[in-house]
Amino acid sequence: MISFFFKGGHSHLGCEFLHKSFREYLYAEGIISILKNYGSLRQGKNPLPERQPYWKDFDLEDDRYNLARNLSKALAPLWLSAEVITHLHGLIAWELSRLETDIQETEFGQVTPLLEIDGWKVIRDGLADIWDWWAEGVHLRPQPKRDKRSGVVSYDCPFVEELVRWAGPQDLGRLGAIPEPKRTASLDAHLGDALIRLCADIHYGIAKAEGFSSTPYGADADNEFSGTLRRCQTKISNQRGTFVCFAPAAGNKWYFKNYVGRINAAGWRYIGEFPSANCLRGVDLSGVELYVNFLVETDLSRAYLSNANLVKAELQRANFCEANLMSATLWGTDLRGANLSGADLRVADLRVADLSRANLGGADLRRADLRGADLRGANLSGADLRGANGADITNAMTDKNTKLPED
Repeated sequence: MISFFFKGGHSHLGCEFLHKSFREYLYAEGIISILKNYGSLRQGKNPLPERQPYWKDFDLEDDRYNLARNLSKALAPLWLSAEVITHLHGLIAWELSRLETDIQETEFGQVTPLLEIDGWKVIRDGLADIWDWWAEGVHLRPQPKRDKRSGVVSYDCPFVEELVRWAGPQDLGRLGAIPEPKRTASLDAHLGDALIRLCADIHYGIAKAEGFSSTPYGADADNEFSGTLRRCQTKISNQRGTFVCFAPAAGNKWYFKNYVGRINAAGWRYIGEFPSANCLRGVDLSGVELYVNFLVETDLSRAYLSNANLVKAELQRANFCEANLMSATLWGTDLRGANLSGADLRVADLRVADLSRANLGGADLRRADLRGADLRGANLSGADLRGANGADITNAMTDKNTKLPED
């Protein structure tokens, strides 16, 4: 993408990046610029209403109309590479860290303009609305319109058709061979995968900047769900304040599995089936019927998964550090090497789960059902297993702070 804009197929014009990582860094900066431009544009203005009805696109005068188009054109053509993901994560963290100590310039020159926290909250809410737009498949739907004079209804082409043209070669007249067209399913998958990353990262980053990461957690916390702001957001209140979490299932326990299916419909994802290897820190998936096979190496630290259904899921090396898994169904799951330190697993169903070499240090396992669970090599230092059912800790690692089940 960057090579195209800088060279356009003409070797005598512009420049070509010889180092791939630099190109990918600038691509990540371009995505951040799209977001910051929207935040600057909307900062200080009245919040925008949610789309109604669910199938309808944003109005032309709605600033989210252009945000959806700009992000789609940047994100839909390809999967985000590991390098781009790393750059995006670092850039978002750096931008939000500047809210505490603004850096005006460095020895190498000027830094990008600072966006205040209110601007980032505008971005956060806008991204939640764009995720809802993607989730409802608005870009895949022909948009009906009624002629004011005749009253006749006609249809505009779905936006995905424009994306197909955008994602292909731009200089068709100079190509010797007919180009291979992009599938709309692939464009849809790439866009959904990238959007959920951005939504989760920015929601969590803002909450963290406001003190979310230092709040009490687990059984002794006073976190309370205090309603929703938008369809894909949840408000959580405690003694430190009110924090906004990303809720990708939009309050319906069945929807998320459909989104998983759409993203995996591309047929190939270089880091494994979605949502494997995704960063979904702090998301609210409580009560959701996930029906996902693969969450390998997924970061769900501090996520809300109470009452979620994860039966027989592949969760190897997943990060559930300080996640709320209270009453979650984890029957038969593969949690080998997973990080469950500090997780709230009270009353969780962990029957015949493979927890070998899992880190359960400081986890709350009170009244959890551990019948048939494999705990060989698991770290139970400081874990609370009082009232746990069927826990065989013969080959697990415990310490003086481990609270063992009563006989």
